[in-house]
Amino acid sequence: MTVMLLPDFINSKYFVMEPGNWHLKPDAPPKVVKDFNNWMKEYKRHKPISVRNKNG
Repeated sequence: MTVMLLPDFINSKYFVMEPGNWHLKPDAPPKVVKDFNNWMKEYKRHKPISVRNKNG
């Protein structure tokens, strides 16, 4: 099991958390953009697989 800590950019005023569409506002500073891109790259690499029971 992979554990990922929540990144600092989550509390940034530039971060938008829409279901299935995390993104940054266009005016996000380069440091926030870099942190966001690095974190998303790692998240996609370790993205949990959702397994659904056929009976429910």
